[in-house]
Amino acid sequence: MIAVLGVLLAGMVAPIGNGNALTLPAARHPVRMDTGGGRPPAWLLAIQQDGADGHGLWFLRSDDGGTTWSSYAPIQDDSSERDTPDLLTVGNDVALVYSYEGPPLGGSARHDVFFQWWRWDGGNDWSPSPPVRVFDSTSSTTAYYRGLIALDSVGRIWVQAFRLNTDGTHTAVVSVTTDGGATFVQQPFTLFDHLAFTPNGDGDDEDMTVALSPQGEAVFRAWLRQRGLDPAVCSS
Repeated sequence: MIAVLGVLLAGMVAPIGNGNALTLPAARHPVRMDTGGGRPPAWLLAIQQDGADGHGLWFLRSDDGGTTWSSYAPIQDDSSERDTPDLLTVGNDVALVYSYEGPPLGGSARHDVFFQWWRWDGGNDWSPSPPVRVFDSTSSTTAYYRGLIALDSVGRIWVQAFRLNTDGTHTAVVSVTTDGGATFVQQPFTLFDHLAFTPNGDGDDEDMTVALSPQGEAVFRAWLRQRGLDPAVCSS
């Protein structure tokens, strides 16, 4: 990650509308695609531009190790719905989710979570498959946000997101696909359920107390390991 930051900080990559273009810390925005065949590796960077240059959530691309970047392709180009991504590579393809992230958070039927493949064409480009809705907010009093993606050892793709409930509390939900992303099935358990956030006094961040069910704890620990994190440290 330090090397990635060094590449991005070397110069201006793209104009953005505010300072939250690369949040959240857990979300992976850049991927390095080395398809071989004598081609230089391509860097793809998914970034929310918040209307700058008329763009929303876009892919930028570099073919020279990050020295120069150019706009590549839109992911979700409506900047009025502020979606941010999480990416992972699957062979020469890119799997991603995008969902709402930004202040303020309120209920909206637009705040859904989507999964999408970007398939390698065998040459030097990637093209999107139609997005698949993973979590659907069906009312103006609920929302799904902060989606993350993981791939397990048997090829299943897992998506975790948070749901804003009608009573103002928050629930962490999980869905999985066993057919390569064509359909997703929400799991009958939650990682965290009905968390109540309380102001911590600094006018910005919020505090919460987390209680995990035994099943939710097992899944959460597996999720952390898959993302290269130490469950003992993260849950302390």
